[in-house]
This record gives sequence, C-alpha cells and structure tokens, in this order.
Amino acid sequence: MLSKHIEMLTSVNLQLAHLIGLLEVEKRNGRELDEVREAGRRQWWWGALIDELGLSELQQSRNVLLELKRNAKKQVD
Repeated sequence: MLSKHIEMLTSVNLQLAHLIGLLEVEKRNGRELDEVREAGRRQWWWGALIDELGLSELQQSRNVLLELKRNAKKQVD
C-alpha cells in the first residue's frame, strides 16, 4: 500500500516538474515577444502607442490616415 502511494506521488511530482518546465519556457517566450514588440516600437513610429508619439509623429500619422481615407474613397467610387 505504501509503495503504491509513493509511486503515485513520484508520478505526480514528475508531472508537476514537467509542467513547471513548460511554464518557464512559455514565460521566456513571452518575454522575448515583449522585447521584439518593444524594439519594433522604438524602430518605427507607427508601431508606438499614440501616447508615446510626439507632435510631428502625430501629424505624420494624421496625414497618412487622411491619404488612406482618400485612397479608400477612390476605390469605392
């Protein structure tokens, strides 16, 4: 009876260790994705959050969106 209990606990501990390992891999992947996302924001102004943009970047963004709107309207007409 005791050996069955020990065997079951060992199995559960192995499963737990495996799941903890998987969790750590996913956490690492998440951190790497965050780093890539942040690098993209620093490299391209259009990847940044609106609150992080300066006046010239906001004006540039506005102009691009207005041009996109004009092009979309032409496609519809």
